[in-house]
Amino acid sequence: MRHSRVQASVIREARSRFGSAFAGQRAKVGRSLGATILAAALDVAKPWPAALVIDGILGKALSDTAAVTGIVLAGAGVVLLSVLTGWLNFVATRQAAEVGRIATVRVRQHLFDHLHRLSVPFHTASRVGDLLIRLTGDVTLIRDLLFVSWLTLIELGLSLTAMAVVMAFVDWPTALVLAVPLIHMALEGPSNASQLREAVRKQRKRQGKSAAMAAESLTQIRLIKAYGAEQLATGKFRASNEREESDGLKAAVIAARIERRSETLSGLGTALALMNGAFRVWGGALSVGELVVLLSYAKSFFKPMRKIASELTRVAKASAVTERILEVLRIEPEDHTAGTPTPRLEGRIEFENVSFSYPNGRKVLTELDLMIEPGQVVALIGGNGQGKSTLLSLLLRLIEPDEGRVLVDGYPLDEFQLDSYRGRIGYVPQGLQLFSGTLADNIRFGRADASDLEVAAAARLAILDDVLARFSEGLETEVGEGASSLSAGEARRLMLARAAVRDADLLLLDEPFAGLDADAVPAVGRAIRAIASGRTTIVVTHGQLEHLQPDMIFELSDGRLVGEVKGQLRS
Repeated sequence: MRHSRVQASVIREARSRFGSAFAGQRAKVGRSLGATILAAALDVAKPWPAALVIDGILGKALSDTAAVTGIVLAGAGVVLLSVLTGWLNFVATRQAAEVGRIATVRVRQHLFDHLHRLSVPFHTASRVGDLLIRLTGDVTLIRDLLFVSWLTLIELGLSLTAMAVVMAFVDWPTALVLAVPLIHMALEGPSNASQLREAVRKQRKRQGKSAAMAAESLTQIRLIKAYGAEQLATGKFRASNEREESDGLKAAVIAARIERRSETLSGLGTALALMNGAFRVWGGALSVGELVVLLSYAKSFFKPMRKIASELTRVAKASAVTERILEVLRIEPEDHTAGTPTPRLEGRIEFENVSFSYPNGRKVLTELDLMIEPGQVVALIGGNGQGKSTLLSLLLRLIEPDEGRVLVDGYPLDEFQLDSYRGRIGYVPQGLQLFSGTLADNIRFGRADASDLEVAAAARLAILDDVLARFSEGLETEVGEGASSLSAGEARRLMLARAAVRDADLLLLDEPFAGLDADAVPAVGRAIRAIASGRTTIVVTHGQLEHLQPDMIFELSDGRLVGEVKGQLRS
């Protein structure tokens, strides 16, 4: 009972959230449903040509011409019914496939959009592989829960109802004996579905962990090879994969058990119908032709029942994975509309008594007070884990302070509309984060509507001339996955060009010199100074201050400001 309530709740929520995915497809749904209903009706008519031949021709003294004509017409009727049923099933299946395909694409896009609107803390706590499983594999089963399986269940339900009515009309005692196995199947159904649903939930969760592990290993393949850790990585994946397959086997065993019981009950029902019908013929209550129809219905009756059990299995699986998707969709996304549009910023930054702790309880900022004047280039220094990158994340509104306020030009950040505020910031993260595509594509990621001239100007500002001269295709050169065609210094400058094309008021740079060869540091430093001109700029760094030439240097320790010195003024 509890399982039924949970599954019904999931189905209701899924229809509410994903109903729009079927918008504009009413005609296709109608054609599919209409063809399904007609096919179910024709299925009921299929045994009757045989009954007419047995009772109306073979059982009577007819002329050869009449007998042959009747037999040929009965055969033609069987062929016609089969052709029409096949065509109707084709129409229903094709229309259902089109509806399901469009709905799946829309649901996947909806989930993808939602994931991009969720906050950074959510993504920090989630594993990419698991989200990919939800986005790809799990989404495809939603169409079963909302449409495809229900269409099949409607067809099977109509066939069963029609056959039950005809059987009761022909001989109700024979129809009644089929109730015994049907009641047994109905009583077992909820328990079987509950077990299967739980097994599928475990399997998909394990599958997500395996996918996350695979993604992590493949993205860290250089490190794995450098440490000779191939066997360690493959061993961990093998163990996770085997556990996933074990969970999958449990689900398969439950589904096979349901199928086995359905087959056994089908045989029992057919046997009861045969014995009861034979006695009824013996007693003169039924004709042989009517017995043939009843036996055909009895056999056909349990075929839909087995299909119904199979479809309910699919519904249980779809319900389990749909709940995984709903778990994500229930999380409130960032509000990108609240607040006022952000004007051009002078760039005065203030931290007033700001404290921040991560979910694991580690406190990284404690009652921080800090003032940065407009147009200043500020270096943030300090050991690892002292709150420098956290300070940038607070300025980007990727996270919110536990206490205190962050202000720009005297306004608290939460008063600004999120998108318009972030649009006033140029950000360069610590890692080398570039996208597949051309050099121009990566620069234009900073501002999608940037013209070719603006992209070229940003490249010059980031001192990429030597890079462009090396490639014959210039800005249209393909970067490749992982920017393997660029050195670390070149990749840094390309990321700086991406920030420069935004024409932002604030520039936030997280460890821009990290991982660079000594020869690359001066070029990156010159690029930073060129792009920082006229902008308030904060640079998290562990050194290279002579190449940065900051106006001010702030030192953080244990989340507090412990040092403040005037830097080397820029010329």
